[in-house]
Amino acid sequence: MALALTYPLDEECLFTFSRALLTLQATTGKRLPKGELENAFNLWWATAQPRLPADQQNRRGEFLFIFLDTYPKAKWPLGAQALQEAIHRADREPPPPDCARFPDSPSIQRLIAVCFQLQRFQGTSEFWLGCRDAATILGRNDTKSAAKLLHGLVNCQILIVTKPGKPGGNQATRYIYPAAMPTTIPATQSPSTTSGTPQPQLRSSAGHS
Repeated sequence: MALALTYPLDEECLFTFSRALLTLQATTGKRLPKGELENAFNLWWATAQPRLPADQQNRRGEFLFIFLDTYPKAKWPLGAQALQEAIHRADREPPPPDCARFPDSPSIQRLIAVCFQLQRFQGTSEFWLGCRDAATILGRNDTKSAAKLLHGLVNCQILIVTKPGKPGGNQATRYIYPAAMPTTIPATQSPSTTSGTPQPQLRSSAGHS
């Protein structure tokens, strides 16, 4: 629950809460009935409401609507399940075409293949990938070299950064892999960035991983 109550309280937190519910379901082996979603939301709201600015504390219905829109977009539980499945599929399936650009670099090919699978899981939504996870994909402990390879894929426009991560924080960088998406996004799209001090806000829901 704590990860779903980080600042600012917005649809990102509700998406994290949705993934936490998937984790619970994976642990218990029981799917949460659709009729119970509002009850689950009420648990989040009871803790979140006092943390909101006074002018947002009476907007339960709007937050509920965002949660109900966000929940179906959460495809993977919190944790390493998505990454491990992507690695498994990358090892089992033919490599994506971009791997042919680096015939003498097995590490780059492997990273490309796993990113390809992560994007396929997400459809047209972005996926998260931190340097530690990239190092795991490569079977090494050197996060700096893993970060350089990720940066190289961005420079080659294989990946596009949609939101940079926070060094030393708990948010990994978010990417899209246009060639792996059902509907591609132009590789010239500029990455979105954030600046200044974040303010609590209620935003419309967007696609997530």
